[in-house]
Amino acid sequence: MRVPSASEIKRNSKTYRSPYPKEGTKARKLYDFFAANKGLVVDFKLHTLGVTRALYDLQDFYGCDIRRVKSGKWIFAGEWINGKYISYFEP
Repeated sequence: MRVPSASEIKRNSKTYRSPYPKEGTKARKLYDFFAANKGLVVDFKLHTLGVTRALYDLQDFYGCDIRRVKSGKWIFAGEWINGKYISYFEP
């Protein structure tokens, strides 16, 4: 889930922060890829450090539940939006 930074907490900032990555970033491209395949197992391999970092950012900072099923297979199982978990995966 997206959390405010320490400086935002100290300033008591009320500015709007998007729950999604900015357009044109690796994280946004990765989010769009997984969002187009919600709840489906997709072929995806981590090739570069930038994509790996973007994946960790989506999982840790943006609250996306992206899971590795097996080598080269991933699923976008759900995400946290406004403090609620929305599941896209039905076992």
